[in-house]
Amino acid sequence: MNQETRPVGRTLARLLRENEIEPTIIEMNLETVHRLRGEGRAAIYGDASHRETLAVTGVNRAASVILTVSVLHHAEEIIRLARKLNPTVHVLVRCSYLRELPAMRPTGADRLYSGEGEVALTMTESVLRKLGAIPEQISRERDRVRADLFVVPLSDDQARANSSAPVASGQQVISEPESDQGNSGPVE
Repeated sequence: MNQETRPVGRTLARLLRENEIEPTIIEMNLETVHRLRGEGRAAIYGDASHRETLAVTGVNRAASVILTVSVLHHAEEIIRLARKLNPTVHVLVRCSYLRELPAMRPTGADRLYSGEGEVALTMTESVLRKLGAIPEQISRERDRVRADLFVVPLSDDQARANSSAPVASGQQVISEPESDQGNSGPVE
């Protein structure tokens, strides 16, 4: 699978690199691993649900683990292993649909994102702007939509407290090292 088919991970990896954080990507597609390595990127061929694979990425030192693929096989096992290797790792998980969130909540992920929910949120903000809503109205409605769609969003304080972690992406895992500046981010 080529990188263009994975815009979430690609975007997050770019953001991390632009902030001087080099993510490590775990990928099940050997061609992709070779391409990434050829570009000078840290890439591991393997299954993120295997302890040995996560250990090779340096998850024990990572700030974040980010699961970015839309179909999450073995997500619970990846999260369990990542936390066993690094109990303080910040775990972010992407789901495609809102209906997937209830099953993911008990896995121990710090943050869950649904593509379907994020589209609804973005469209709501766009409509409100077009209607002339002021920033406070948009913020209030954003909070309401998040509460309606995502049920239990983290408070800003909780989100700040959980701002570091390694990264995983379905059958791909990316871990980013902790930096001296405290920067962290997700990767595919």
